[in-house]
Amino acid sequence: MKRIDVAFGCAALMVALAVVGCGSKDNTTPTLDPAATVDGGPTEPGGGLEAAVTDSNPDAGPGMVDGACGGTMMKASARDANLLLLLDKSGSMLQKPDGFAVKKWDAVKIALRDALTPLKGKMSLGLAMYPNDTSGGGDACAVPSGGAAVTVPVAADSIDKILEAVNGATPAGATPTAKALAAALDYYTAGAGKDLKGDKFVVLATDGGPNCDTSITCGAELCTTNIDGSCDTGGNCCDPSRSKISCLDDKGVIAAIDALRAAGVKTFVIGIPGSESYKSYLDRFAEHGGMMSTSGGSKYYSVSAEGGVAGLTSVFSTITGDLITSCRIVLEGAAPDPSKINVYVDEKVIPRGGADGWEYDSSTDPPTITIKGATCEQVKSKGAKVITVSYGCPTIN
Repeated sequence: MKRIDVAFGCAALMVALAVVGCGSKDNTTPTLDPAATVDGGPTEPGGGLEAAVTDSNPDAGPGMVDGACGGTMMKASARDANLLLLLDKSGSMLQKPDGFAVKKWDAVKIALRDALTPLKGKMSLGLAMYPNDTSGGGDACAVPSGGAAVTVPVAADSIDKILEAVNGATPAGATPTAKALAAALDYYTAGAGKDLKGDKFVVLATDGGPNCDTSITCGAELCTTNIDGSCDTGGNCCDPSRSKISCLDDKGVIAAIDALRAAGVKTFVIGIPGSESYKSYLDRFAEHGGMMSTSGGSKYYSVSAEGGVAGLTSVFSTITGDLITSCRIVLEGAAPDPSKINVYVDEKVIPRGGADGWEYDSSTDPPTITIKGATCEQVKSKGAKVITVSYGCPTIN
């Protein structure tokens, strides 16, 4: 069996694990002796702090060398993150919810400015807004085909362009969420985004129920106009003689999210005020997207009207911030047996699972180790001298 040690120094991309900041005179990273050995094999110089192999007790730390554990070094780094913001630009975004000081679209502008500006140079972002009638024909469900669906391509220097595009847009139309998600899939798999390196994500932010599938018929209970309380004449506003676009298209959205997930693209879901009536659907979207909220009582990222702009800013900051922290570690290759991985922070074992443990994500290529909860918060706030991922001994749960 082999043991995989992963150690980080100050030069690791997007990783800030030192007890004090990189470059501080109080944070001198020892130079690894090129002649040092691990289980008789040479280590790789320049890798930062490494744990000494001195103990055969698997509970004692990453230096375990019993018959089930070997010693092969593997480098790791924080994963590159590519994030496409998919913003609902329907007419209801011009409404001002009770508790908001501004209209919802203005809140989005402020929240994106405050959340994204600190990320310049730290991650790659892009923008698609829907509906998006580039023809000017007044199509309430328009989503352009091909590259035109993405207003700002995902790139490391895109934040100013994203803010400019959002500031210059005026909400109008319905909510063609499934079409927008399908366009995101096309961008990531066949369009300009297919060659992006690293993990790929969609952040779906919406204030209402998805619609715009003209092939659906429904009763009032599944008519978004009725659900929103805006059916002014009573009865079923989705009667085909009145509207062919307003039936709830939850199945179309789930199919699109599943297609993204199958292509390796996970989806965050944000519910902006106005979406409360669709809570159960948004929860299902988040489940299928694979990036669920761990707080707030819902599986999607819920923004209350009482939280206002600050609440929306916090959600955007949480999502983007979690993607660039040192708590997400990409391994050089897949572990032959994920049940024989152990993770250590400063030589202290972190049990697998639980709110404050770690998880192994084999859906990424290469696989990712994610440290969670209070353990992650400690790494981000106080730093760590070394994080070690060791392979070869049964996982400590």
